[in-house]
Amino acid sequence: MTSASPRSIGALVALSISAFCYVAMEMLPIGVLSLIPTNLNVSVSHTGLLVTGYAGTVAIAPEIDKLVGK
Repeated sequence: MTSASPRSIGALVALSISAFCYVAMEMLPIGVLSLIPTNLNVSVSHTGLLVTGYAGTVAIAPEIDKLVGK
């Protein structure tokens, strides 16, 4: 078994940190869903629509990218 080079370990650490940050930012609005309406003076249902709209955009964007990229 060969040992990993410092460069490959650094790349793995950087990838792990970026994956954690990406997923954390994706899930953050869901975690603070109850705090958003009180700070913005809107109803909870409007805030839920905001999060749902964002999730829909994230779900559809790769398909649009495939269509535009051709």
